[in-house]
Amino acid sequence: MKALCIIVAVCGLALPSVLIAQADLQYRISPNDKLLVTVFQEEDLSGERVVASSGAITLPLVSPIKVGGKTPAEAEKLIVRAYVTGRVLKAPQVSVTVAEHAQKSVTVLGKVKKPGPVAIPPGQVRISLLDAIAAAGDFEGIAKTSRVAIKRKNGKREIVNVKEMLKSDGKVKPVYLYPGDLVSVGQRLL
Repeated sequence: MKALCIIVAVCGLALPSVLIAQADLQYRISPNDKLLVTVFQEEDLSGERVVASSGAITLPLVSPIKVGGKTPAEAEKLIVRAYVTGRVLKAPQVSVTVAEHAQKSVTVLGKVKKPGPVAIPPGQVRISLLDAIAAAGDFEGIAKTSRVAIKRKNGKREIVNVKEMLKSDGKVKPVYLYPGDLVSVGQRLL
């Protein structure tokens, strides 16, 4: 019985962190995404909308709605609230799907074969550091793989030992890059 209580307690503590991690991986709407907004039995209010650079979409009969940074489910709730508070509809049923994802990228510079922007696959929110380096044509022979610098969009910096990552055979936790991150691969001393 004690063992069962311990297992339940441990699982109970682990579950919220798993849910938080999954929530972080949900797709967030961004500028230039094309959304399909469907208002059930209201064809005039339904249609495709492109998210503006401000993160807002315009819909008939309501003020612009800021959906940038929200999940499609969160955007649905905001649209329902706009139609209800604007007294346009009493209880609308709204669905939001991303019809077309805006191009998102990271930048890989320095001693790689094809420096420049690397696209994050459509519908994904991140790309692994190793995948980004591979997409940039891999390291040049003189690359300093033991000290690859990452500058995050938020300004934070970190150094990653890619050489050790490659040697670890998948035992080292992967490093992920997000839109706007910058990777710089230096040159080792000869």
